[in-house]
Amino acid sequence: MCKILRFCPSLLVACFLLCGSFAMAQEDNSRHTSNAAADHGDSHAAEGHHFSREAPYDNFRQRESYLMWMIRCMGPIGLLIPVAGLCSFVLTLVVVSRGQGPFAFAALVFLVPIPFLLGLFGTVQGMILSLQVIATSTVAPKPSEISDGIATSLFNPMLGLVFMTPSYLAATIGSIFRSCAKPDAN
Repeated sequence: MCKILRFCPSLLVACFLLCGSFAMAQEDNSRHTSNAAADHGDSHAAEGHHFSREAPYDNFRQRESYLMWMIRCMGPIGLLIPVAGLCSFVLTLVVVSRGQGPFAFAALVFLVPIPFLLGLFGTVQGMILSLQVIATSTVAPKPSEISDGIATSLFNPMLGLVFMTPSYLAATIGSIFRSCAKPDAN
């Protein structure tokens, strides 16, 4: 069990770093492609041509399955939530089974909400994506462009709650069993 306790924090840090670098690369790529498409659209508008920068993307979205939509809505933070939920659950079980004293309670208060806190971070990221679409658009953005960020901001907290629930139940049930098993020494 001690090997698990040493490995999980370093795994979380590595996932945070990987996810952060992925998010920055994705943001730079989306900013570059939206600016290039806007520039291309402005030159065609002057010539009287109609240019739709979202035409291939709209066709893809119409054929997209529900599972692919969920994965796309999760974003880079959403991919980290299941890993954090698993690490939180394993560490919660270790603390419930081996922890003693007030530090066990403090560790549970810290470990259990980690997936939900990552989901809240995904909420902020999704709202930033939605506002970025509005801010960088030269014309009125389509609702489908804004809805991607809104879906990310709503889907990640739900995912965080789903992955926090097993840790919460393990901490609650384990604490109840531990308090019933050890009577007070009064």
